Amino acid sequence: MLLICGAMLPDFETGTTTQADVLIRDGRFAAIAPHLEADCPIVEASGLLMLPGMADLHTHMVQSLTQGPLDDLNITQWLTRMLWAQWSLTEDEWYYGVLLGCLRSIRYGVTAINEMTYYPHIDAVVQAYQDAGLRVTFGIGATDIAENDQIRVTPVDECLQQAEELYHKWHGRGLLRTAAVPQGRPACTPELMRALKQFARERGLLYHTHLAEGKAETERIRAWTGRGEAEELAHLGVLDESTILAHSIWLTQEEITLLAQSHAVVAHCPSTNMKLSDGAPPIAELLASGDVFLAMGNSDVPVGQYTQKIFAYYGLDEDALASSGVLTYGSNVKEVTTQVSEGTVDCGVIYATDAFSAGLTVVDEATAEMCGQVIYPAAVMKNSANPDAAKAFLDFLSTDEAMACFEAVGFSPIV
Repeated sequence: MLLICGAMLPDFETGTTTQADVLIRDGRFAAIAPHLEADCPIVEASGLLMLPGMADLHTHMVQSLTQGPLDDLNITQWLTRMLWAQWSLTEDEWYYGVLLGCLRSIRYGVTAINEMTYYPHIDAVVQAYQDAGLRVTFGIGATDIAENDQIRVTPVDECLQQAEELYHKWHGRGLLRTAAVPQGRPACTPELMRALKQFARERGLLYHTHLAEGKAETERIRAWTGRGEAEELAHLGVLDESTILAHSIWLTQEEITLLAQSHAVVAHCPSTNMKLSDGAPPIAELLASGDVFLAMGNSDVPVGQYTQKIFAYYGLDEDALASSGVLTYGSNVKEVTTQVSEGTVDCGVIYATDAFSAGLTVVDEATAEMCGQVIYPAAVMKNSANPDAAKAFLDFLSTDEAMACFEAVGFSPIV
């Protein structure tokens, strides 16, 4: 047993918190109430927020070993060099690479992952999942088209055999679940994409694949088929509520509507997209489709007024968005920041400095063309009791040393 005392428990529907004790027995919540007592280890959590474990919808855990050495590469360069490095790993290195990725996830509050892994040393990979104690849904990233000379292709029947072996050996064993996992249409024939979807449907499994991650790959699919990548998946009949689509960057408006109608799940990967210069997801279009829940400031506060200008720039109707239930409001920046931090909304429009202070990830930035430039003026007050000191401080704020401090927390100097 374990007793957690004084934690703040969130109510995601009302946006409020309640302080209570939590008793855990045999890995499950046994009681939630104030002032619980139990003869067991105690964790003092006063002033701390207790949240459900988060889920990461798209991971390649072994690639935790390539962070750092393969930075500053675009996606095409990175993919070739990463795969060469990946295939060079020993069984022990696969184990520790996956374990490292899992432990890093736990550190940041993730307790469930949806993993696309690979066939070499699969027993070591699964052992790492189990040793980490995460809830894992996983499958072999199947491919039968070689996108580059590092891709290892496998015939359709062998891909199905691998998926079957994983299913019988691991599915439902402890916290493990298996899935059908084609790499994506650029690396898979229509036959493989359809065969794995049928495999998943027959067993009630998730279907996890990449979609429109790289511009070159997306253009290649259009050249092959005359369709966008999402349109191609719809044509193949693999889009439904059990389909998870990683990245989903290079989409047309028609494809965004298609995904919304199919109820497929988009796994947004902002850190990866920025690292590899993949591109930015179409946030404005996703908002208009009703797929994203956004927090913004009220119109009587500056950050809300800037957001309204951004809506106007993109031709978005704020009243229509609010009526459709994809907007929520905050009376100040702090309230918007809190909604994003607590996960009650998918994203919010705030100042970069507030995002930095709250430890939030910036996925896109408005330009001056969209909403003008936010300027913080500084001046010496004419009635200042210490005008010389104020003038000296103002002069300091214009130095390179001060500007470095400002830029470190999200400000941009005016030149």
